[in-house]
Amino acid sequence: MAQPFGYLAAGFLADRVFEPAMQVGGALVGSLGWLVGTGPGAGMAAMFLCTRLGGALTGLLGWLSPAIRRLDDAKAA
Repeated sequence: MAQPFGYLAAGFLADRVFEPAMQVGGALVGSLGWLVGTGPGAGMAAMFLCTRLGGALTGLLGWLSPAIRRLDDAKAA
């Protein structure tokens, strides 16, 4: 259910949140500007970076959960 919402929100986030925040003097320039740069396209790069970090964190949390790691060992009911 989250994937369609993500597709719908991506355009708004790119144009109205991340791009302005990554322009010179923007809110995220100090924290992400060294990695993705500033100016046109830097907002999309920052959004992709945040998305990838969120996916990696989700995978790591799943791997750290013993209940999820043992799902393949569970007997079929």
